[in-house]
Amino acid sequence: MSDPRTVLYVVGSREAAGVVRAGLDTAETLAGAGLLQPLVCGPAGELLDVAATASLPVGRLAPASALRRRDALLERAIGDADLVHALGLDAARLVQSVGVPESVPLVVTVDEMGERRGLPRFVGSPFSALRRRNALRWLVPGRTATSRLVHSGLVRGDQVVTLPLLPFAEHLHQEWMVNRAAARRLLAVAPGAHVVVGVGPSDAGAMRLVDSMIAGRAGEIIGVWIDTAGSRHSKTGRRTELIVVTPSEGQQLLPAMDVLLADGSPLVARHAAVDARWARVPIVTTPTDAGAEMVRHSVNGYVCIVPEMASAIEAAIDMAVARTLTHRSVERRHGDQPGDAAAVTARCYSSVLGHPLLRPILIGRRAAR
Repeated sequence: MSDPRTVLYVVGSREAAGVVRAGLDTAETLAGAGLLQPLVCGPAGELLDVAATASLPVGRLAPASALRRRDALLERAIGDADLVHALGLDAARLVQSVGVPESVPLVVTVDEMGERRGLPRFVGSPFSALRRRNALRWLVPGRTATSRLVHSGLVRGDQVVTLPLLPFAEHLHQEWMVNRAAARRLLAVAPGAHVVVGVGPSDAGAMRLVDSMIAGRAGEIIGVWIDTAGSRHSKTGRRTELIVVTPSEGQQLLPAMDVLLADGSPLVARHAAVDARWARVPIVTTPTDAGAEMVRHSVNGYVCIVPEMASAIEAAIDMAVARTLTHRSVERRHGDQPGDAAAVTARCYSSVLGHPLLRPILIGRRAAR
């Protein structure tokens, strides 16, 4: 994009969406680089507060906007935008209810995926209504979720842009060893003990497996489970030998890990496996988890099914003790490196705004303003 474009970001009613929060971070980065002039619209809530804190212009919609056929502020903002970016499917439904002219390109960040017979399921989804639009792009974090979405047949492969996974605790990287010492003191880790950090829904089979595994090795292994299912655990508390924490608490404890266990996150913008790979910590995960994208099997971890995880964790602990990880912490791979979501999004905008059917219309609209 040679000159700043007006991009309207629309957020939905969901408050705790890591994908959407990462999208706002990306908007802040692109605005700071002078690549776009953003405006964020949506019902009042935490996500708009995040946008305001990042000094992004904010237009607050009425709380009931999602249920109304028209909202004057949103309708006017859509008409003035060069491009509309709906952060999450709730936002896409909101935009769809107001209506977007065919002359305005649309980008949607996918923030939720359900499962039914192994395929994504979207109840009341905007997919069927929007997927035939010109210059429409679906932004999906990670190759795992992208593959599942395309193979479901809900979207065409040429409409999907894969975003790289972002670190879960990037703000701790600069002083990782200092934070590691503090986290291990907080967990009261004895000399010689190992910390296994798990990430996923609190009812995951892997969580129960780790719970029973460490119960038989009391004092040797400390288990911390970062519950991604919500805020049901408001404080760090013990469940037998396993400590269950919220994502915000888990960020502070993550540097203490010797092994990362990832299960149950096919769609997530920020994944602890990115931090583990950066810190050269072995990763144990399943083929359906986004963390598998960070693993070279038997080199820096293991990809296996849940029943095999106990032996894989034992092998990963041996790997951590032996310090056998010799791969580069930020290894160059095909595509973008982790953390380059802003660059990928900027290229996506360039391709959409340069669409041959829309470019003449957009040039005329800008000249008429």
